[in-house]
Amino acid sequence: MHGWVKLHRELMEKAIWLESTPEQKTILITLLMMANHKEKEWEWKGERFKAEPGQFVTSLEKIAQKSGRGISVQNVRTAIKRFEKYDFLTNKSTNKNRLITIVNWCIYQEQEEEPNKQTNKQLTSSQQATNKQLTTNKNVKNDKNDKKLISSSSGDEKFAELMNFYRDNLQKGISESPFNLELLIQWYEEWGDELLLGAMQIAAKKEAKGISMIEGILKNWKEAGVKSLDDARRFETKFKTKNKSSRGYGSKRPEVLPDWFKKQDADETKKQPKKKTLLENDAQAIELAISFNKDPMSTVPSLEHKYGITSADIQRVVDKEISAIDLLKNRSSPAV
Repeated sequence: MHGWVKLHRELMEKAIWLESTPEQKTILITLLMMANHKEKEWEWKGERFKAEPGQFVTSLEKIAQKSGRGISVQNVRTAIKRFEKYDFLTNKSTNKNRLITIVNWCIYQEQEEEPNKQTNKQLTSSQQATNKQLTTNKNVKNDKNDKKLISSSSGDEKFAELMNFYRDNLQKGISESPFNLELLIQWYEEWGDELLLGAMQIAAKKEAKGISMIEGILKNWKEAGVKSLDDARRFETKFKTKNKSSRGYGSKRPEVLPDWFKKQDADETKKQPKKKTLLENDAQAIELAISFNKDPMSTVPSLEHKYGITSADIQRVVDKEISAIDLLKNRSSPAV
């Protein structure tokens, strides 16, 4: 196998790297190395199909073998499930093999327009969504005076408005993810409500879903030194006239599945692990908001009408009198 892949030092600051074991880091790099860097034709039981750049057909055993000594099949299975949660890859498996697709491969592995010119602006992150390491405020745990939640301040109200816009315009048709909520909180604290709303509005106009395009917009703004709405408007005007390529803002490339793979995959659908229930996602969202000193009643506005949760109930979770999941189970359950 010839060619090369790009690895940016920024990867070392990502949660997918920081929270990975040494074995998982080895597997991550191996998966990048195994992916096709251009279209490649394969033959499967007499049928021909094309694997797109960033895709490859493999097996858990082959990945373990390629990863080298000390990497077991179970290591690979665990790593792939974890990488899926970070939107680093998608994994379509049958009882015989699996099709791995590296998400956004074409964005951070494409050839430079000027091969001999180096640039520090190339985005080579190994995950779609930039998930920073989630840390717990120890002062909240150790000091009773710090256990009170931040009240519904103007900042929290603005964040609630942003979340309402996100749910109404960018989340329809997709399930709510605690990882997305974590990113939105981080972006709100870094960019403020006006710029984050501006990025959301651009993504909404392009009919994007989820956070992928928002992430790409904010990365471009950061590189360009955008500090205000006026800066953002000037950048977007310049971007529209200067950059008309298909690279865009980091939206996902439509996954191309061979016909033979679709047929095999149909029989395996029922074997896929059960996804988290809405109640479990809501409980995780509560704990996530608390860890960031945000009021869950503002960040997850559906708590009150869906479960009858009050601020006093949330305070019990903060004081560790009850877990978020047990609190929700004790209340009227939503349809899951």
